[in-house]
Amino acid sequence: MAAIMGVSEVINSMQNESDRNQLSKFLERFTVNFFMCLYHFGVCCVYILFIADNLKQLGDAYYQQWSYDLYVIGLTGPLVSLFMIRSLKNLVPFSMLANVMIITDLPPLSDRKMFNTIRKYPLFFGTVLFSMESVGVIIAIEHEMANPKDYLGFTGILSLASLFTLIVYAGFGFVGYWRFGCQAYGSITLNMPSDLLISRLAKLLLALSIFFTYALQGYVVIDVLWHYYLEDMFEEEYRPILEYNTRCAIVLSTGM
Repeated sequence: MAAIMGVSEVINSMQNESDRNQLSKFLERFTVNFFMCLYHFGVCCVYILFIADNLKQLGDAYYQQWSYDLYVIGLTGPLVSLFMIRSLKNLVPFSMLANVMIITDLPPLSDRKMFNTIRKYPLFFGTVLFSMESVGVIIAIEHEMANPKDYLGFTGILSLASLFTLIVYAGFGFVGYWRFGCQAYGSITLNMPSDLLISRLAKLLLALSIFFTYALQGYVVIDVLWHYYLEDMFEEEYRPILEYNTRCAIVLSTGM
């Protein structure tokens, strides 16, 4: 059976089949790695802001009004602890817990605009792309699986997980727009009234679900940045502690 490759191995394998010069190969490899890291780093940044926004609403309702920045700073400690998990396999329970956590009166549907102008569609596609993110994690997950052959195919893990995610997001989006129309915020939980217990519970669970998937998004960043560029710069005995320092720096950077 052929070996299952990670992100870096896939890039190297593709370049080995190419007759381009070394400079072209270096630029191709650097460009792919740069944008993949930048994309997932940006996702982690948005995750922190999303969690802080929901927790601030809960804190304002139950305790006292603190600065938004304090929530962002306060999240970095727990996120650093979560990001210290080095193996993608050990992140699976947190991702499963997040999926479980994801799991009022409506106006007439005729009151809602069914189609928007063509100028709004780029924003729609950008939102869908962000919702269905983890492009860089796909190869890494297959690489870490005990039975990689179960990952692809019509009934494979990737197909079933994508279908489940699509149904959940489409349902959330449809009902959210039906209820709040054009006044819907980037996260539907921010439209929910803060004085209702069920709304507060939904905000808390969704914030926790994003919290537990933070490390999964950051896995691609540390996998490429550390294993591809930084690891060989240090002696083997110092690598574990320096990798942890790098992970900590990445989390702190997303909160800045």
